[in-house]
This record gives sequence, C-alpha cells and structure tokens, in this order.
Amino acid sequence: MRILDNDIEKIQELFRKSFGIELTKDQALEKGLALLSIFKITYRPITENEWAGVKRRRNKNMWT
Repeated sequence: MRILDNDIEKIQELFRKSFGIELTKDQALEKGLALLSIFKITYRPITENEWAGVKRRRNKNMWT
C-alpha cells in the first residue's frame, strides 16, 4: 500500500486538530498504513443476495 505525502499531511492535521498531538511524518505514515490494513482486512464487497437480505430486514423492521 502507498500513502502519498499529501495524505500524510492530512493525517498529521487530523491528529493535531482532534487530539492536539503533533505527529512526525513517520508516525503519520505508520498510523495511515495501520488504518489501511484494517480496511483491507474488514472490507469486502456485498453480494446481490446479501444486499437483498439487508433490504428485506430493513423493510420488516420498519413495519414492526
């Protein structure tokens, strides 16, 4: 995975604004790569059948 310099700067800015923490470029890169790893592990496309099941459950719950 690759994180661009612009993305590293955005991570640094988010940490500064959210937590008051100044990250080095290496720290921001490490945190960005960790986040991407989490997405890679947890994300998977949903199948048409799974999506149909979600819609059925939503409709059922709306009327109960």
